[in-house]
Amino acid sequence: MRRTVAMSGLAFFAVSVQAIDFEAPKYVGSASGTVLTGQNGWYNPIGGSADWDVFTYAGNSMGIVANPAGGGDQFAGGVAEEGPGFARAQKDFAWSYHEFVVSYDVNHRSLGQFAEQNLGSWSLQPSTTNIAGQDLHRWDDPFTAQTWHLVFNLYNAAGTFLIEQLPGPAWMGLLTNHWYRIEHTISFVTNRWSQTSITDLHTGTTNTFMPTNWYMSGGSTPTLRLPTASRFFAGGSGSPGNAFALDNFTIVPEPNTILVIGAALSLLTVRRRVLRAPGARSKIDVIEDRRIQ
Repeated sequence: MRRTVAMSGLAFFAVSVQAIDFEAPKYVGSASGTVLTGQNGWYNPIGGSADWDVFTYAGNSMGIVANPAGGGDQFAGGVAEEGPGFARAQKDFAWSYHEFVVSYDVNHRSLGQFAEQNLGSWSLQPSTTNIAGQDLHRWDDPFTAQTWHLVFNLYNAAGTFLIEQLPGPAWMGLLTNHWYRIEHTISFVTNRWSQTSITDLHTGTTNTFMPTNWYMSGGSTPTLRLPTASRFFAGGSGSPGNAFALDNFTIVPEPNTILVIGAALSLLTVRRRVLRAPGARSKIDVIEDRRIQ
């Protein structure tokens, strides 16, 4: 019975981790693109949307340059198309009441004759019924489609919607066909979007912003359920050609969360050793016995 209690504690501290590099053999790619939908749990969430594909860096039809920060041989890409419009790719994830660091590498360019907003996004899903938040990528000037910027659609503590929040000038004037790493720290304990950073992977320059009043939907007292997935989209309302290249997508517990988990597992290990000692009974044993009763 005590073993069951210990294992329940272990399950409580379990936190999901996701690390995706789109590399073979787990992912099948090609120079012209191999459909991502159906590979390793990725799916197209909305009928009529265009699919994303997995591309090889070598000779890729998107014309995307190599990722200078461990891009490997393959990446995922979505391109807005005539007719379907948005290209969407979604993957389920077991979000839990912990703090997570979400990170991904992004490269945008325009493959059409002209560009339209929006360029792309990463978001928590389902956004209409569960806790949600979004980073949004927009052209600085869609008529030239030379540079873009990153903003956020979030909420304040009272739960009031905050549209297109700009962290600062470092999130503006971003180059096309140029790799950046985006990193967000989000907590489902406080419902806060507590930090975001952007790194130019060609220069190594990082800028970080720590907002004081950015929350996910519901503000400081959410009543909605946890999200169950996250989504990337390549946008453009009717104009084909907005291109979103993606690599090195990770969701991991924030480092302090990992320390807490490690400490909890250490305590469970020590407790098991005590229980195995013949005749040994500690205060923890007595407390657990009472709880079991």
